[in-house]
Amino acid sequence: MRSHVLTKKEAIVRYITVLIVCFFALYAILPMILLGKDYIFTIHDGLDSYAGMVQMIHEKRLYFHMNQKMPVMNGVEGKYFFMTYTLYDFLNCMFGFMTGQIATRILSVFLGFFSMEYLLKRIFPSRSPIETDLLYLISIAYAITPCAPNRSIAYAFLPCVIYLFLELAERRKFSYLVFLACLCPVFSCFDAVLIFVIILWFLFALILCLKDKKINVNLVVALLLMGVSAMLVNINYVRIAFCAGETNRSILVVGNSIFNWTLFEDFLFNGQYHAPALHGYLLLPVILIAISYALFQYRKDRKNIENKYIVAFAVGLFLWLFSAFIKAFQESGFGVGILLIDGVGWGRLVELMRIVWYLIFAALIFFVPSERTFSKAGVLLGILILGILIWGMSIYFHEVGYPAGGILINGERVNRYRKYLRILFLLIFSVGIFSGISKRILNIILYALLLFQLSYIAVASTTYNDTGITVVSKVFHLWNDESINFREFFSEDLFQEIQEDIHYDNETVAAYGYHPSVLLYNGFNTLDGYLTVHSMEYQLQFREIIAPTLERVESWKNYYDGWGGRMYLYGYGELSYEPTRNKETEPTPLYIDVEAFKKYGGTYILSRAEIANAKELGITLVKDYDREDSLYHIYLYKV
Repeated sequence: MRSHVLTKKEAIVRYITVLIVCFFALYAILPMILLGKDYIFTIHDGLDSYAGMVQMIHEKRLYFHMNQKMPVMNGVEGKYFFMTYTLYDFLNCMFGFMTGQIATRILSVFLGFFSMEYLLKRIFPSRSPIETDLLYLISIAYAITPCAPNRSIAYAFLPCVIYLFLELAERRKFSYLVFLACLCPVFSCFDAVLIFVIILWFLFALILCLKDKKINVNLVVALLLMGVSAMLVNINYVRIAFCAGETNRSILVVGNSIFNWTLFEDFLFNGQYHAPALHGYLLLPVILIAISYALFQYRKDRKNIENKYIVAFAVGLFLWLFSAFIKAFQESGFGVGILLIDGVGWGRLVELMRIVWYLIFAALIFFVPSERTFSKAGVLLGILILGILIWGMSIYFHEVGYPAGGILINGERVNRYRKYLRILFLLIFSVGIFSGISKRILNIILYALLLFQLSYIAVASTTYNDTGITVVSKVFHLWNDESINFREFFSEDLFQEIQEDIHYDNETVAAYGYHPSVLLYNGFNTLDGYLTVHSMEYQLQFREIIAPTLERVESWKNYYDGWGGRMYLYGYGELSYEPTRNKETEPTPLYIDVEAFKKYGGTYILSRAEIANAKELGITLVKDYDREDSLYHIYLYKV
């Protein structure tokens, strides 16, 4: 294809598009770099477990020695930390959590953008300038859509995996490209991405084999190499597989086995919280409308429509529906388990739909024929752009909270307007695409849609949207329990002061009223901790310690005996392990078996509340610590 010389208008649009891409890429990266430990991480599945573990591994140089007992949790075996030789774990364990997270963010944004852009360029080689601009916006949207940090590099690399599959599928002779498959596990995440990559690779290779009536050697060899590499990179998963029956996964409770259609709807439009889609409000309804249009057109004019688009839409739609169904099926209590480790669910396939949705959306751009020239849609376009602008502004005000920064807005009213504007947008889009709106105007509509998709990603309040929470909190000074930054959460100066006072020498300690990972991060040898998979032997040992609490609080008993991932000294009454800015709490009783605590090596308890029944337990208050720069008022007790 000959290079297209951009007209003045096209050059201006390209310049604006590049600026937009750079802005959102820097928006996702710079706050973490500039703020460092003042950056706000969403707590779930991050600071409460992984951060403490990798910091301990980093400081004690244990990354390449995970086959031994660890100096925490009564000598837990290193395999239960599930540290892999993926790029994500390597960066975090070798350079420490904060540096590792910064490196991960930079890599995932750049790799996600260029890999997606390169894949789209391969799938859609003939493009007009505006279509190229739309693909740039799709690529950056894919790159910055938030997810659990340990999945970010895996999702960023996923377009490369698809690209490799397509390349190998077209080659009839053996290609040395098959050896690139060995890299896939290094860039991936076994239990959430790689296992499904392997399964889908096998299925699509089998379909091609049946279609061509010939085995593609390249795809088969690549799959074998990927499998071997996966076992080596994830050696701790393999080690756990041989003792799966001896872990806490063997006690997972099966639910009531009644299919929950509400869950199905939620997963269908919102994905799964480890990889929040942020598409359900507007982008997915647009995709559904456009797919309906594509099928309608195909029924009318099959000769002039390329079958690859219809196949892509059908496969994408099937995967979308199937993944949401199987996730809801699992969450409804119909069973858990996949291959090596019980409890790693098939339903996580729904997390991969984020790339499927963007690929479908890209296909829709090229499906609509360029010769559509219906010109009476100018008024329609004007109404649409006005509506989407107001909708976009309402999203921003709705997400940052009310009132915020002196802006007084009625949240319910804005939310109601958003619903009306959403209906208006979808109605206009439907009329426009089915009535023959010109391709030029349709491209402008899609450009505006992607702009507000990017804006929504930037400000939406979701589990892993760290950047949005950080920026909004800094700009509007919204300091609450959801805006606790990294420095506050770990309060290194406070715990260093405690260690210096007691001349700490690796004595075993436990936390009460906050996450034990705080102590682990700060160099303490903790008796308690959070491991999603661990030995049943240690779970039963730790249960001896907290048995008095479990006898008194039914919810904690069900939580621990039904899973036991959080081996905590559970709070009593109002005291919880969830982080809070409320430093002062009422004296709270602690119900534990002190003799069992001592039997398993416990020496100190660092409590966020004064322990009301300390005398009855026979434990002694050494000192309380309260610094202005810390999130905690710590009461140090010796057992």
